[in-house]
Amino acid sequence: MDMQQFKDALLHHAQLVAARHELCKTEEASKTSLILPFFRDVLGYDVDDPSVFIPEFVSAISVKKDQRVDYAILRDGKPEILIEAKWNGYSLDGYESQLYNYFSATSAKLGILTNGVIYRFFGDLDSDNRMDITPFREINMLALAEKDMEDLAAFHRDTFDIEAIVGAATEMKYSSEVIALLDRLFSDPDNEFTAFIMKRVYNGKKTAKSAKNFQTIVKRSIDQYLADRISAGIAAIQEANKPEEPAQEDNGIITTQEEIEAYYIIRTLLHQYIDPARVQYKDCRSYFAVLLDGKTTQWICRLYPVNDALWQIHYPTEEAKKPEKQILQSNDDLYACQDRLRRAVQKYL
Repeated sequence: MDMQQFKDALLHHAQLVAARHELCKTEEASKTSLILPFFRDVLGYDVDDPSVFIPEFVSAISVKKDQRVDYAILRDGKPEILIEAKWNGYSLDGYESQLYNYFSATSAKLGILTNGVIYRFFGDLDSDNRMDITPFREINMLALAEKDMEDLAAFHRDTFDIEAIVGAATEMKYSSEVIALLDRLFSDPDNEFTAFIMKRVYNGKKTAKSAKNFQTIVKRSIDQYLADRISAGIAAIQEANKPEEPAQEDNGIITTQEEIEAYYIIRTLLHQYIDPARVQYKDCRSYFAVLLDGKTTQWICRLYPVNDALWQIHYPTEEAKKPEKQILQSNDDLYACQDRLRRAVQKYL
């Protein structure tokens, strides 16, 4: 399997999902238009070959009569992955128990719960032959990141290795839980976390009032720490990946510090989706353009100086002369534009 071809197929499928998912009004439509194309065109399974990919799979040891899972991926006649499909208009929450019942009646080691947009991956990491209630990975086709592509590549038919995936799943599961815990504690430090920090740095008398005040100090310190890390990360990327600046003709165009700062912020926001070296810029008389691969026909955004604000940012749309526009009061406002910038880039991939 060629990794670049895989990524191209995955990005193409993500574009189809974006165009089709609102048109799918039933579970059957979601299966036909979103789910089966994913397993066929992206992961490489022959969905018409019942020796490989079988619909309405029934285990020989099912506890309940006619207990069926929507699809099973087989190897040597035995199920390795069970797939439960739902209509994309439904949230997947609450359907884990349905997949759980199927899982316990087979020898499968992996389960996938999907509505064609969201894919949740389950294993039996906590107890053999008993599916975990929480997924070890979740991927959204409408918000693909570089890490999502790398992880999904492991499920391609040409490279599929059940033991390797189960091993990686353990790290994914606990890494996700650690990240979620840190996110919760950093956003709203609880009493236990505050006490943990306080015990190591506070020398004064510990009272209920001092603990409450210290909780505010912990929150502000975390915010400052994260801001410093982000700034340091941007500085490191600027230094390590400093692009060759195009030769400037004597045309009166002056590239400002604000424009350069905006460029590096955009480059940083897009690094998880594409190689940062592909994000380049061109300064023009009336606007500052951020481009993919330096091509003016593949502009990601354009920044226009305006009165009463720093920028009016333009994004490309299907109608070339009708860009999407947004006012930015400062370069810091760019951090809230990551998803829109991602969609602008994916337009050209």
